[in-house]
Amino acid sequence: MSYAYVGFSAEFAVLDIANPAQPRRIGYLPIYASKIATQGEYTYVGGRQGLNIVAIKAPTHPIAIGFIATEAVTGLTVASDHVYIVDQDGGLAILDGLQIVDISNPAQIHRIGAINTPGFAQAVAVAGCPTRQATYSGRHAHENLCEHWGQSDNERNFACAYKLTISEPAVSFSQ
Repeated sequence: MSYAYVGFSAEFAVLDIANPAQPRRIGYLPIYASKIATQGEYTYVGGRQGLNIVAIKAPTHPIAIGFIATEAVTGLTVASDHVYIVDQDGGLAILDGLQIVDISNPAQIHRIGAINTPGFAQAVAVAGCPTRQATYSGRHAHENLCEHWGQSDNERNFACAYKLTISEPAVSFSQ
């Protein structure tokens, strides 16, 4: 069988796509689902209320087994025993940023690190992430990689990216 995991506003749906000409909905949960990633027997579903961990071993009966509240999730990625979430508050003066969630026990997830970023945090990708280990060593580091371009000094557009070295995700900091 082949499955697609789809977010429909306030619904997480499992679709059977074995016959691509006739996909059909075979399971669902009434949870907000705007960002979705899968790893193994779990799907990580981000929405406007936070992150849900959904067991998908039985696709016709997905089960929400873990939850952590966040601002509106705008991006997420899964790497080993961590979910990296970027979120934003919609301009409510709370800082936006990256949150790192430990998912080594999907039924007892917990936030282990965070950094606030200026502006709206919209996407996240992780490279060279740590694998399962009992301990982590090193320190966090971040490097602002902003560039500007434009027609003149009075008309500039800014593109910012942050390179975060996450060798000790249990330590949180802000700039």
